[in-house]
Amino acid sequence: GVYGPKGEGLVQQLGLSSEVFARVHTFGKALGFRGAAVVGPHVLREYLVNFARPFMYSTAPDTASLRGIRQAYERQSQMTSERAALQENIRAFKSLAARFPELRFLQSNSPIQGVLVPGNAAVLEAERALEGAGFSARAIRAPTVPLGSERIRICIHAFNSREELEQAVAIVASVAQLAMREAHGA
Repeated sequence: GVYGPKGEGLVQQLGLSSEVFARVHTFGKALGFRGAAVVGPHVLREYLVNFARPFMYSTAPDTASLRGIRQAYERQSQMTSERAALQENIRAFKSLAARFPELRFLQSNSPIQGVLVPGNAAVLEAERALEGAGFSARAIRAPTVPLGSERIRICIHAFNSREELEQAVAIVASVAQLAMREAHGA
């Protein structure tokens, strides 16, 4: 939903579809569903059907979900202005790094952005503060990430305003600054 002129994905955008053996199409995030599909040659399909134990013992998606996924794919191909707005919001978010030099932004060109907030307590506080302001962002804590590299994961959307992006980062910055002062005994 994000990459390529019709939202067909990074492989399509880069013109690599004939070079890639298999692709995973997720139904979350851009499509708003759950699950995924693996796309590839017949030999891959046969292998997965016969040897992929989690696949063999999982429940197939229901018909209503499959219809919804199909409609979402059809709709996403027409969402050119939304993809452009999303890319602009990603650029705007990344430009905030210069305005908040005390924060470390993780390198990403996708709608999923990370800001380091070291310490499990601090990153959980950032999550709570964002939630209190009406944002939904997730704390990624140790041991999921190495100790000291805890982060808040922010998912940017086409409908986000610049003010919302700035407000979210300002909240993270204030929590991170307070945590650093507390850590240094100030």
